[in-house]
Amino acid sequence: PRGRDDLSIVLGVRDEPARQLQALAHFRPDTDGGLLVLGTGGSGKTVALRSIAVSAGLAAEASGHPVEVHAIAFAGRGLDVVEALPHVGSVIAGDDTERVTRLLRTLRERIDQRAVAFAEVRASSLPEYRRSAPDGPTTSRIIVLLDSYPGFQAMHERIEAGRWLDLFTRLVADGRQVGVHVVITSDRRTSVPMALV
Repeated sequence: PRGRDDLSIVLGVRDEPARQLQALAHFRPDTDGGLLVLGTGGSGKTVALRSIAVSAGLAAEASGHPVEVHAIAFAGRGLDVVEALPHVGSVIAGDDTERVTRLLRTLRERIDQRAVAFAEVRASSLPEYRRSAPDGPTTSRIIVLLDSYPGFQAMHERIEAGRWLDLFTRLVADGRQVGVHVVITSDRRTSVPMALV
């Protein structure tokens, strides 16, 4: 199934046995902000991230609005297959600390730039900005896929006194209003700080 635009990214088909029907399940970035995918090992968390990457590209194609996907993989190499997609900017292995921190810095800069641009036209969301600003229609939605928050935390909590964990938390909070959305996987809800959910 394909979405018509990047306002509602198709995740898959949801079974509703009590009602004897199947319906599409969606991720609505402007409403949901971000997404937390929970499950034990082998339950399909990485596959869910791959589905979001593919579906985001199909939605962008249908709507004509650009989408960028970036991925940080701490749970193996399962996201490598999406790197060849034209809308995927980077798939970074979790142990490549230099590239991970460079991506986080770049995202922070883009969020700050967008905050100023959105304020100039009094837009409180990406769809409003796209309607109001001269360059709005070409402004991409950015989706960041983080496969295994516990892996990210374990790697970065001791680097620079946890600076990158704090920055990541601020990216999640500040990005939503300017079209930057984060999808995180974890094996347990308690592994993800309350500030991220």
